[in-house]
Amino acid sequence: MKNNYGRLFAILLLILSGTACEKVFYGEVDPYVKEFVLFAEYEYADTITGPKITIDREKSSPEIQIGSQSNIQASLSGNRIVLPIENVKFQDERGVYQVIGEITTEEKNPLSGKWETDVENFLNYSKTKDLTIILVLDVSSSLGNDVDLVKEYAANFISLMLNDRDPGAVTQFGVVGFAENTSLLNVTTDANAVTQFIRGLQENQNATKLYQAMNDGVTLAENAPPTDGYFIITFTDGRNNAWDNVNFEDPNSVDERIDNSGIDLFSYTIGLNGKSENGVDDDALGILASTLPSGTPASTIIESASELKPIFEKIAKSIAADYELRYDRNKSFIRTPRPLRFRIKCQLF
Repeated sequence: MKNNYGRLFAILLLILSGTACEKVFYGEVDPYVKEFVLFAEYEYADTITGPKITIDREKSSPEIQIGSQSNIQASLSGNRIVLPIENVKFQDERGVYQVIGEITTEEKNPLSGKWETDVENFLNYSKTKDLTIILVLDVSSSLGNDVDLVKEYAANFISLMLNDRDPGAVTQFGVVGFAENTSLLNVTTDANAVTQFIRGLQENQNATKLYQAMNDGVTLAENAPPTDGYFIITFTDGRNNAWDNVNFEDPNSVDERIDNSGIDLFSYTIGLNGKSENGVDDDALGILASTLPSGTPASTIIESASELKPIFEKIAKSIAADYELRYDRNKSFIRTPRPLRFRIKCQLF
């Protein structure tokens, strides 16, 4: 009997250790894989109102971040209807995820109330093809020798973005360098011109026109040739302390422009503490940053210029993992909204 107990104990210990290993593997060892769930409703009452898909953001996984697309326009492809959901990102406190494999599409049966897999009407995906990215870079004299690191990391960011893009994708950049004055490079696809402009920014001025520079960045994005996604990335080591227009005395007017730009502009802000006398304004940078799925602003405060390199790398990964989802369905009319559930398997970048 002792031996039996011994064997049972050994088996139990093996099971427990296996469970523990699985838990550690899932949570801490790459590749880290999660399944996110997107809920929606589809209806096609008549040809006048047309087909419509409505995303249920409250039920969906909070890690799914969808741009503020106000109206999803359907397109016809033969006997199929395609509804695009643009500027979708999968992100949590660990970082950004990329979609792996096919998305499982489920529809709730109106009679049984059960979820059933649908292979004939489905959700597919692709990475957002064309992007506009604006860099707004503080090059004020308070940075000292660190200004060279800022320019180096910003130029490296341009290379990272081009390396992470799909073949044929258009990536266009604009730049605003600022201190007491601002220097602008209009949006272009010429990456060499962008890196040369960044490296040539002058850093011998003693003021920080932060809000005015960001406003110029929004203007560059709005005037750029149309693309599928728009991003503005701002770096500063100080507080806004100069302006040519009273509207730039506080961040409110720039914040309103970002939110109401009409191009679904996503804003990242980065602040370097310890260089200027009063440091950066954490609150202002938080206001000027867009909101992540966690509910926190896409704003980062660093204590050393060397920390800027991994921040730029992280942002590059985040932008590169921007998706367009497309719901592809037959043209049958659906008068009663039909609940949909999409299971999306993702892997941490």
